[in-house]
This record gives sequence, structure tokens and C-alpha cells, in this order.
Amino acid sequence: MNWHGKVYKRKRIDMPYTDEWHKLRTACFKRDKYTCQRCEVHNTQGRGLNAHHLIPRSEDGADEIYNLITLCEDCHNYVEVNNLRTKVDIIGSYATPDYVAVKEKVENKTDEGYHFTRPDWHRWVYGGDKNPR
Repeated sequence: MNWHGKVYKRKRIDMPYTDEWHKLRTACFKRDKYTCQRCEVHNTQGRGLNAHHLIPRSEDGADEIYNLITLCEDCHNYVEVNNLRTKVDIIGSYATPDYVAVKEKVENKTDEGYHFTRPDWHRWVYGGDKNPR
């Protein structure tokens, strides 16, 4: 499946990069606070971000703010390959295995009842070590 060529190859007649499109794209980024809605990568200048159409233009999807979602390039590629069509599917498709490992480590139980053990990254984020590894 050649989705990349279908998504990124635009003919001047079909989809010129007009001022209207740039305004709509920027409005989408502002609404989503310049943050990828799947992996939460943030860039205040919009570099590396895409305004993704939930319903593709090839299927008569509208160039309207309600049909757009902000995604980084990697997430945009993932969404296109896996043909995800709703915001819920897109956001729900991002699962990090690190979260599961951290959650298991935090919820250790000892003989004294519940005991909180800080995860390795805690010292790195809040001071103490320069690198958790």
C-alpha cells in the first residue's frame, strides 16, 4: 500500500497551499496547543507537526477545523498506516510500555502495608542524579 505517496503527493490543482489552508492549519495547532494529540510532543512553532484530516479529502473530508487533529510526523505516519479515523482511536493507539513498568514499581506492597517506592526517573527529574541509568 502506497499511502505515503497518496497523502503527501499533492497536485497544484487538487490542494494548493493557499493562505486559507495555512490559517486553518494554524488554527488547528492553536486549538491543540501545538501538541501532538497522540504522543503529546509539544512545539510552540509548529515544526514537525501536521494537521491530519480525520476523514481524508480523498473521501470528501472537509477542510474544516472539526475534521483536523494535530499530530507529529511519526504519529501521522502511524495513523495513516493503521487507517485510524476517530480521535478516540488515534489517542487510544498510543501506549507506552514504560508506563506499565513505572506503575508496577510504584505500587509495591510490604508487610507494613502499602509502601511508596519512587521510580528511577524521580531522582533524575527532581534532583539527585543527572541520568537515571
